[in-house]
Amino acid sequence: MKLLRNAVYNIGGYAAAMLLSLVSVPVMLSYMGEARYGIMVLIGLLSGFLVFFDFGLGQAIRYEIARRASHQEQVEIFWTATILSAALGIAGGVVVGLLCDIWLGSVVEMPEQVRIEAIQTLPWIGTMILIATLSGVFSGSLIGQEKFASLNVGQTIGNIIATLLPILAVIFISPSLAYAVPAMALGRLVSLAILAVMAVASLGAAARPSWHRAYIRPLLSYGGWTSAGSFGRQILGYVDRFLVGSVLGAAAAALYSVPVNLLQRGIMVPRAILEVVFPRIAKARPEEVEELGIRALRTNIGIATVMSVVAVFAVVPVVSVWIDPDFASRIAGFGHLAAISILTLAASKVPSMVLRATGRPRITATLLVAEVIPFLAIFYFVADRFGLAGAVLVVLARGLADFALLSWFASLLGKFTPVMLQALALCAVAYYAERGLEPDSIFGITMRLLIIVLTVAWAIWQSQDLRQLIVMLIERIRSAVLVKSV
Repeated sequence: MKLLRNAVYNIGGYAAAMLLSLVSVPVMLSYMGEARYGIMVLIGLLSGFLVFFDFGLGQAIRYEIARRASHQEQVEIFWTATILSAALGIAGGVVVGLLCDIWLGSVVEMPEQVRIEAIQTLPWIGTMILIATLSGVFSGSLIGQEKFASLNVGQTIGNIIATLLPILAVIFISPSLAYAVPAMALGRLVSLAILAVMAVASLGAAARPSWHRAYIRPLLSYGGWTSAGSFGRQILGYVDRFLVGSVLGAAAAALYSVPVNLLQRGIMVPRAILEVVFPRIAKARPEEVEELGIRALRTNIGIATVMSVVAVFAVVPVVSVWIDPDFASRIAGFGHLAAISILTLAASKVPSMVLRATGRPRITATLLVAEVIPFLAIFYFVADRFGLAGAVLVVLARGLADFALLSWFASLLGKFTPVMLQALALCAVAYYAERGLEPDSIFGITMRLLIIVLTVAWAIWQSQDLRQLIVMLIERIRSAVLVKSV
């Protein structure tokens, strides 16, 4: 039951972050204009993308703390990782500042006044690298201790502050990057301070930091491999947008990016569940790992399949309202395929999590880095000849290949495959129903609802944890209703 509560906490934290992001975009865009806001978005993405400067210490500390029962060892690991992360963050901030001086100074096209403002933000960009590396360690220590309620309370409060400060700066001071970026950095600094207090309080760590050389090698060894894997995952996750623009042009890139960006946000929910399971597997006995891995897969795939099926039916209507009907009609063919990527990409994260939780991040990292060049070549070839639908099929194939290879390395392919095949069959039924049924007919609407209901029923039937989660939520609602009636 604790595992389920933690999953609810984690999903709530991700949902709050997504909602804040959606609310802030139109406000910032309207005050700053496209050029300034575009640069600010790139700066925010850069500070997140270059977090590999922490050498994976955020991942390493959650693994090391989760598998150690000694409280003293946990405290020593925490302070060692914190000091090491601070040093790496400072070095990374200096390097990024120098690179951004070149990038913002001459590479990115922008109005000259915007360029002057962007150059003024360089010290703040470097500071955000340091903040990101330390945030990874503090949140990782909370995950390792399974303190998900504290983690998500701290992250939600921090995200609210980090979202509001830039908005207040551009509204009440000036819609300039010279104010907006420092406000973003200060907001993240406040969020970091909250996480730091939560992390220290949860461990009861002594106020004076301590350095223990014995933990440096295991932290950097595990973290180095996870960092390499994260770097490969970042490239594989975002390079397709750039390739579509290069092969098919800017208009095609816009068509491709809108549904893909929207749909792949859905992976946050299955990922939130896996973060909860990670520390359990890290501390589990070898004979328990398989059972926990299968439970995680069934829950993850159950939720991801429901989301994919709903997205197949909803992506065109949602984009039609969000942007316009003409744009929605042009994404229909490949957009429906892209909806299935929620399932394939979410499923591949389960065996990856099992490998990392059992101390084998090198396998995941090696596979992700090794497939970068073949993926780029195949994607370029297929997109050039078959357009956007072909591009999406390559992304789907990569997700399935990752799932199969990682499951095989985790010795769980035989256990995982039947569930995955059932999920793919349901997505295929939804895809062909959406492409073949009239969108506004009573029969078409009824069949779509029936497929969604059947998919939800299948997800609940095959996952013990989803059944328990539903029972828990019903009990919470019933208790709340009874209290109000009294």
